[in-house]
Amino acid sequence: MANIKKIKEMLTTAIFEVFERAFFVFAEPVTESGQDYQIRASIRFSGPMAGAMQISMSEELAKKMAANMLSLDESEATAPVIADCLKECLNMICGNFVSKVDPDHVFQLTIPEFDLISERPGNMDAQSDSSLRLVFSTEAGAFEVMMTASGSL
Repeated sequence: MANIKKIKEMLTTAIFEVFERAFFVFAEPVTESGQDYQIRASIRFSGPMAGAMQISMSEELAKKMAANMLSLDESEATAPVIADCLKECLNMICGNFVSKVDPDHVFQLTIPEFDLISERPGNMDAQSDSSLRLVFSTEAGAFEVMMTASGSL
């Protein structure tokens, strides 16, 4: 399996590509955001590499992303639209990432799930040797992506 530095580079590239192309949002890596996140989406993947991915962000950032993606006024971005946008964002990031990890093999992705962070704690351990946590800042707020994989990264 690729080393952690290569995995981090591929995931970061996937995030940049999705945020810039689909949502017209430009992200910069940071060490910490200092921001509270209200919403998150999660997805699992399997294939030559198996694991899970989660994205967390403020509702404000997700609203801007939904408006940009669907050519809506931000006031038209309702809660269901925001939830669908965040799930699709993570689906695109995960799909982009796994195609970089192994472009010659097929991966299976689960249907992304959405929840409010206040409803239940996250189930991903960002401190283990088989996980990665990346934090980014944008003009509309910060977000983080966490990924765990089977075995060590």
